Amino acid sequence: MSRALDLGFHVNALARDPSKLHFHHEHVTIIRGDASTGEGLEAAVTGCRNVVSTIDSHQPVIALCLANVVQAMESRAMLGRLIFISCAAVGQMLGETPSGIFRKLVNAPRKSHSEDLAAAESLLSVSGLDYTVLRATPLTDDLKQQVVVTVPHTAPQPGHISRASLAEFVLGLVNQPEWTLGEVTIGARPATLIPR
Repeated sequence: MSRALDLGFHVNALARDPSKLHFHHEHVTIIRGDASTGEGLEAAVTGCRNVVSTIDSHQPVIALCLANVVQAMESRAMLGRLIFISCAAVGQMLGETPSGIFRKLVNAPRKSHSEDLAAAESLLSVSGLDYTVLRATPLTDDLKQQVVVTVPHTAPQPGHISRASLAEFVLGLVNQPEWTLGEVTIGARPATLIPR
């Protein structure tokens, strides 16, 4: 969020307990809510050109949360884009799904985190929204500058990516409308060793 503010963005942030954020800035609006119930989501997406979803949970609720985000965006007739941070382990998206089964996908039992993320991605594919899915390789806390690369899901995976590099890429993405309706794996190019 700090980097977004440095670049002049105004940010709406949804939090179950805003008092735990300890973040105050004139361009940040913190909204109390819960993506799993949909509480606060309409207020959070109002006035936004882009929605970035970084929902993560060890419980199989990601698809449910994302369905509520999509519903909030559609109810506000948002013309922007939803950027969903997924995981490279998801691999290829689930096959074509017929329209009208949103809730069936959300409520279907899932055995793993990857299956929950795959179900969330499938919801986007039938939503009618402009969206970008970034399937991130494992995240690190590395602060070194990285060369970020995106590859199709069929290509070999790039290296681990830092949270800072991923955030920087996402912030650049919001001003690139050509990045709509797609999904890619995102990671970092391994450092090149220069022999002595």
